[in-house]
Amino acid sequence: MPPVWDHGGPLQQVAYPASDS
Repeated sequence: MPPVWDHGGPLQQVAYPASDS
């Protein structure tokens, strides 16, 4: 999945971790 919410908040971090490798 592409880091759509990479710059999001805690809610986005829970759904999509910072590991957009």
